[in-house]
Amino acid sequence: AVSEDLLAENITDRSADLSWTGSAAGTGFALRYRIIDALDWTEITGLATPNYPLTDLEAYTQYEFQVKTQCSATASNSGYTDSETFTTLFTISTQDLESVQSWEVFPNPFDQSLVVDLQLATSSDLRLELVDQLGRILSVPPLADLKAGTQQLTLDTRPLASGIYFLRLVDGAGNSTAKRVVKY
Repeated sequence: AVSEDLLAENITDRSADLSWTGSAAGTGFALRYRIIDALDWTEITGLATPNYPLTDLEAYTQYEFQVKTQCSATASNSGYTDSETFTTLFTISTQDLESVQSWEVFPNPFDQSLVVDLQLATSSDLRLELVDQLGRILSVPPLADLKAGTQQLTLDTRPLASGIYFLRLVDGAGNSTAKRVVKY
């Protein structure tokens, strides 16, 4: 039988390492996983060791997995364990933007508004996006062609619920940099 010691660790936005305690009585293991509340499971059979690296997962998504022992051809397999759950991480990839010398966001945490201070090395065509933890773009305040030097932008955040958000600054080539902000 398989113990209930299911573990998901080294979780990223696209992968997780799954492990469990196995029984020497079995000839291998079967693993199944799915997004929580999905109808269909993805099943992996013939595993020789009590661990498996899951890859190609969706970011910021809750998954569940179960394991069972596969026995010899003459013995029956165990049933699947109870589910263990984990959530993949939400990440935003970032690069340095050539036109941006620095940028600061305050206050953080915030309530009614956010102020963005930009120090631009050159005139630039930038887009500022407010993104939630699921990666949805909630707001794209209009930015004119920004001139070199200091720029200050104020964002009205009153309609936002309390939680964690990201401000992403994107240049014309699609390169971006981001800052995490919290509304209380």
